[in-house]
Amino acid sequence: MFLGPFLPCQDLFDWWTLRCGVWIIFLLAMLGNGTVVFVLIFSRSKIDVPRFLVCNLAAADFFMGVYL
Repeated sequence: MFLGPFLPCQDLFDWWTLRCGVWIIFLLAMLGNGTVVFVLIFSRSKIDVPRFLVCNLAAADFFMGVYL
């Protein structure tokens, strides 16, 4: 089997520091962006354009954390 420069994840995730760092970023992305989306959607104030855009940005960051 060819193992070369096209499989960098196998080399990177052998390091425990990188694995822990990825998990920390994942958890912070889930917690922080999930909280922003929850607060903006369930707040009593009217959703205006800036709140809508921040909610979309937080949702995109949330899903990027899921992808990570």
